[in-house]
Amino acid sequence: PLATDTSWDDYVKYHFLLPLKMTRTSTNIAAIKGDNNAAQPYTRFNDSLVKIQYMSFDNIAPAGSINSSVKDMSNWLLMQLDSGRFDGKQLVPFDALQETRAGQTIEGSGSSFFPSNHFSVYGLGFDLEDYGGKLIVSHSGGAAGFVSYVTLIPEEHLGIVVLTNTDVNSLFFALPRQITDAYLGMPYRNYSDIFFSFAERRRMRENEELKKDRELVARKQPPSLSLKSYSGTYANSVYGTITIKAENNKLNIYFSHHPGLIGQLEPRDGNTFLCTYSDPEYGIKVIPFTVENNQVKSVTITVNDEIEFLPYEFVKQ
Repeated sequence: PLATDTSWDDYVKYHFLLPLKMTRTSTNIAAIKGDNNAAQPYTRFNDSLVKIQYMSFDNIAPAGSINSSVKDMSNWLLMQLDSGRFDGKQLVPFDALQETRAGQTIEGSGSSFFPSNHFSVYGLGFDLEDYGGKLIVSHSGGAAGFVSYVTLIPEEHLGIVVLTNTDVNSLFFALPRQITDAYLGMPYRNYSDIFFSFAERRRMRENEELKKDRELVARKQPPSLSLKSYSGTYANSVYGTITIKAENNKLNIYFSHHPGLIGQLEPRDGNTFLCTYSDPEYGIKVIPFTVENNQVKSVTITVNDEIEFLPYEFVKQ
């Protein structure tokens, strides 16, 4: 409101969505929940695809709350490729588009996997790189159970959008590369096989690690301390607090900012536990406690990469 005198949702709706005829696009979770023709999200849990609930991004809406379709996204790409014009009208100043495609942060200096790639920088909401002598403007997107990719090659007037409804696939990244190579006349590479083999190796590695963790849990060895010793309130300066309770001879984690989420802890080895989250999107993770002189000092929480890449240490209060 301070910058536009209106909400972000309304600004996007009236300045972009309506002029671009993006009639199937919305900016909040209520809209997609109420849509009877919307994709359902899936993730992998216990090595199987399972349907999960829509995750709300309303509180950080500009970072990932837009729901759209290939047809609507195509209109957005047409505007990007026509210097900010759509249906003959200038919707976005071309100078503004160009500014989003100007490098702001260096990401890398090339890739051995893509030898024709010599630079990689980040603009304003776009990854920028050279490939086959062309400027590639792209970005991935993701929410719980969904991953997507948009690619623009302005010189070729080519735009590609790939939307998928599971966050455990490489198709969203491989398919734009396959189309780009074909369009630019590059030597054929089977990206489906390449990226599937990457994903399969990772899946097998994760399954083997989980199998070993479950074998440790199956020994039913008691933890180093009593369950009550691990109970209490823990705090992290970024996240806030969690509460760990001993209930029915088990430990459960409750999250202050995720009221419906529970992490069930099973003794694994010493002061480490295997945590199974009630929401499959968060995964199954090893959770270690830091103990000094038989006193619990902290616990380190990790979840699936699709939720958060970094571990969070919570200090016992």
